[in-house]
Amino acid sequence: MYLPLTSDAELRYWPIATGVIIALNCFAFAIQMALPPTIETFLVDPAALGVDFDEIAPDLLLDGEGVEMGLIPVQAKVPGYFHYMLSHGDGLHPVQWLTSFFMHGGLMHLIGNMLFLWIFGHMVEGAVGPGKFAALYLGMGIIQNFIEQLIFLGSPGPGSLGASSAIYAIMAIAAWLCPEDNIQGYFLFFFRAFFVEVPMFVFAVFYIGFDICTSIMIGFEVSTPLLHAMGGIIGIVVGFVLLKLEFIENEGRDFLTFSQGRGSAPKPTKRQQADRAELLAQNKADQEQQRHKYLQSLNMHLKAENAEGVVAQWINLQRHFPDFVLEERLYLALINLTQKKQMWSELVKLGELYLQHYTSQENAIRLKLAIVLVSKENRPSAALRILQGLSGNKLAEAEKQQAQKIAAAAKKMMADGVLDISE
Repeated sequence: MYLPLTSDAELRYWPIATGVIIALNCFAFAIQMALPPTIETFLVDPAALGVDFDEIAPDLLLDGEGVEMGLIPVQAKVPGYFHYMLSHGDGLHPVQWLTSFFMHGGLMHLIGNMLFLWIFGHMVEGAVGPGKFAALYLGMGIIQNFIEQLIFLGSPGPGSLGASSAIYAIMAIAAWLCPEDNIQGYFLFFFRAFFVEVPMFVFAVFYIGFDICTSIMIGFEVSTPLLHAMGGIIGIVVGFVLLKLEFIENEGRDFLTFSQGRGSAPKPTKRQQADRAELLAQNKADQEQQRHKYLQSLNMHLKAENAEGVVAQWINLQRHFPDFVLEERLYLALINLTQKKQMWSELVKLGELYLQHYTSQENAIRLKLAIVLVSKENRPSAALRILQGLSGNKLAEAEKQQAQKIAAAAKKMMADGVLDISE
């Protein structure tokens, strides 16, 4: 005997609906046990009672009811919940399709079913969420009861009750969603308990397969194995359809994705794609917020003429957002502040970045850079390269003369052997 206790399935959702359904089953069982029994009249075949119809006294009949069919009325005490069980052979009763799988034949029946419901319920709900799990449990339970009552319309019998069929359907869904996750529990053998882990897929195949085989061997008679097998088959069909249509999924760990992904990367599910898009959007929003903070801090330091603070925030922007371009006014303000504070290396970097993106103050910035490169940075070849980009037709006469002086000074430095170490 194997007693499952829990699983190692990864849970994306808390099993709230599973707990609520278990509580409802317990509550329904308490109500069921509190209902007083009633006296009911049944029409039965005398042969089933070992009685010859001809020997029955007429006064035993109630107004001749059932005589033409060869049946006799018999009164019997029945449980108070009798009419809420799933009856066989007396028509379709939609209310019973729901009520019957919230009732149980005894305390041990309830405990066993709730244990199995917890095992498979938290696995399925942990993957698909409480709403979809509740819809699956109730929907498959109602479908199974409808089919069962429809099949046995012409076969009067004692009927059925219990959550087993719905739980078998959930077990099949768990096998679809979590085939490689392990069911953890104890195997009882000759009064000794052994801790055993069984893969969910193997567990479901064994239980459902065993009940299908048993049902075949007993000729599909109304029995617990047959009802279990019906629930399992419904779960297999529903699980396959919903996975195929991507109404449910388990982040690439479900059986279809797992089997198709052998040897290759599994196809992202709709949920994975949505999660990835949401994560990208959140990252983008976080980056935008961080960039705004750097810019806000940079402007505050700029107003306070705190050159070190300005440069620190500018470096942060360059490090974290290398493709971000400052507004032209900010570049010009930073260049002027670094010049005022004699931060020559930073001025050169800012000036070169300005020239990559803006042109309105290009000639003035080129002349300023060339002066700094010659007089402060000892980089004559870099100064000449900067001067080559001047637009001669836009230069004033004074600017042309200044450019010539800088170029002459740079060439003299190079003739004197000054090496531009940055080139």
